[in-house]
Parts: sequence; structure tokens; C-alpha cells
Amino acid sequence: MDKKIKELKNDTEAELKRIDKMPDGEAKRAALAELARYHDNMTRNLQHERLIHLMVTILFAALMIGSWLGLLSWFNADDGQYDLVTWLMITAVAILTILEAAYVRYYYLLENGIATLYPQQRTLHQKTASMLK
Repeated sequence: MDKKIKELKNDTEAELKRIDKMPDGEAKRAALAELARYHDNMTRNLQHERLIHLMVTILFAALMIGSWLGLLSWFNADDGQYDLVTWLMITAVAILTILEAAYVRYYYLLENGIATLYPQQRTLHQKTASMLK
């Protein structure tokens, strides 16, 4: 996903430089409006993906917390005995904890990557608005 965000940012910058070299007129205005529309749609798609990943991260956090609580209550009920079920629960809790850490990291990168697109989007909208004057 990080590659997709960087690619969108680099492609938009390159296209914006190409449009800036065009002579003022209807073609430049149309190209700028189309680029702004494309960038806006891609940003919305990435924001939607961010929302889905936030929900998945919250779900796995709830599962992880529940599994930790279950493991702690199992230790209290089992008087600290380590049988097969205890080891299976420890394994499940460890897997969920590692998975949650990976989801949090991915969501962090996704959130910060999308945030880098906002100044670019603001620039596009300002240039589009100035062309309409």
C-alpha cells in the first residue's frame, strides 16, 4: 500500500509539472480539473481502505484482549498448571498479539501515507480555483 501511495504522489507531481508547462487556456484548465478529480477519487479510495483496516484492527484488538483475559482467568482457575490446553491458549494469545502488532503497524503506515496526500490535494484545488477566476 505504501508503494501505491508513493506512486500516486509521484505521478501527480509529474503530471502537475507537465500541466504547468502548458499554455494558459481551456486545455490546461481541463487537464488540471481532470487531475484534481482523479487525485480526489484515489484519495477517497485510500480513505475507505483506511476505514476498513481500522475496523479490522479494532476487531483483532478486541479478540486479543479477550484472549488475554481468557488466558489469565484460565491460569487462576487452573492453579498455574501447564497442560496441553494451557499451551494451546498461550500459542493462540501469542499469535493474536503478533497479528495485532502487524495490523497496528500497517494502519499507522496507511494513515501517515494518506496524510501526505492532503497538501497535494489542497494544492490541486487551489490551482483549479485560481484557473477559474
